[in-house]
Amino acid sequence: MKRIPTRQILLLVVVLGLAVFNVVRYQRTKKLASPAPVADAPATGVWGAFDKAAAQRDAPDAQFQPALATLRGEMAAMPDPNLLVNANILRDVHGCLIWLQFYRQSAGAVHPDVAWHTRSQKHIDGCVREHRDVSE
Repeated sequence: MKRIPTRQILLLVVVLGLAVFNVVRYQRTKKLASPAPVADAPATGVWGAFDKAAAQRDAPDAQFQPALATLRGEMAAMPDPNLLVNANILRDVHGCLIWLQFYRQSAGAVHPDVAWHTRSQKHIDGCVREHRDVSE
């Protein structure tokens, strides 16, 4: 049986060591690169108010208007509105609010456009479900 030279054994150990090092390094960077959970305490109040207003979308004005006022108050009270995260939240809530107002106007029309009414209803349901301004 032929003896393996020491250089080849040493080279094999170095290659295996580098492979293990790269696997460990990859696992660490993968953990660091994963997004940390974002604390969305301000978003909870705004989206909670939107959810309540959306739930009242078919209610009479006496019930809907206070929910709408609460939503607008939460939007105005958003801390650091120029912070990118909060600005994105406000943009999404504002877009969903426009759909909610359009839904209310089309529902109260003498001859409502059923297609737009249905589309706005789906959009509002998407906003409530995903807490972002989704497009159909």
